[in-house]
Amino acid sequence: MEVYAIITVLFILIIIISVYMLISYRRQIRDICRQVSFIRNHDTNMQAASDIISSKDIISLTEEINKLNEEAKRKIAEYGKKDLLLRETITSLSHDIRTPLTSLSGYIQLLSETEDEEERKRYMGIILERIGSLKDIFEDLFTYTKLQENAYRLDMESENVTQLVFDSVVAFYEEFNRENINININLIEEPVFVLCNKTAMSRIFQNIIKNSMVHCKSDVSVFLKKENGRVVFLCRNNIKDNDIIDIDKIFERFYKADTARSINSTGLGLAIAKGLTMAMNGDIEASLDENIFEIKVSFKILI
Repeated sequence: MEVYAIITVLFILIIIISVYMLISYRRQIRDICRQVSFIRNHDTNMQAASDIISSKDIISLTEEINKLNEEAKRKIAEYGKKDLLLRETITSLSHDIRTPLTSLSGYIQLLSETEDEEERKRYMGIILERIGSLKDIFEDLFTYTKLQENAYRLDMESENVTQLVFDSVVAFYEEFNRENINININLIEEPVFVLCNKTAMSRIFQNIIKNSMVHCKSDVSVFLKKENGRVVFLCRNNIKDNDIIDIDKIFERFYKADTARSINSTGLGLAIAKGLTMAMNGDIEASLDENIFEIKVSFKILI
């Protein structure tokens, strides 16, 4: 009888413990549900927590809930950044596109109203210039968008960088004269070959030179030299007195110094130059020493 009594007592104890454990589990789950509900409905850094005496399963559950919550917050933050970027992009592009469009509309109206042949030629020249500006804006936007794609690749082959730099400088020669900018050219005479995409490489040089024209006060210097097995392109200019350049942001999209906003500038030129340089395994950097601004681009020379 004593054995049966002991068995009965143990059985009752097991039942009591099981019931206690069940009640404890249910209480903790209800408590975790309340915490999750509060976290979901409030902007808080609170994390779900379990009792000190909770089982490993309950502790694991709260840890997984907290991980899920952190991941959701991270994604929300990313979406917020992307939304802000989209709104900033739309705002910047709206300004850049609206300016030449407004000017274009005005000159088209003047063209339709005048009968003077000289005036008509002048207005037509301005209209074509504004159309060219719009074309450049959309071309910059298209190139920058392509560079943001992880799968973006350039077809590359051996190209003569010396010739590409020379051609790029010559392309701006008339503009330098028209703007009364002194241009100093110091290029190595020998051909230097690198593995690159010809169109992309020319675009890098042209964007950097164009940027120097926008910001320069009076002088621009272009150099091409060899250093430690690399070909180095340097573009240096003195900056306008009222230009404030943040060197840490110079390669960011849509960045412009105060006086650089014009119908000919989208603020994407240097961002594109950096993207294309990186896509072709090159290096690019910018520096500002008092009133001298410089951009340096380098690529490994093919032997």
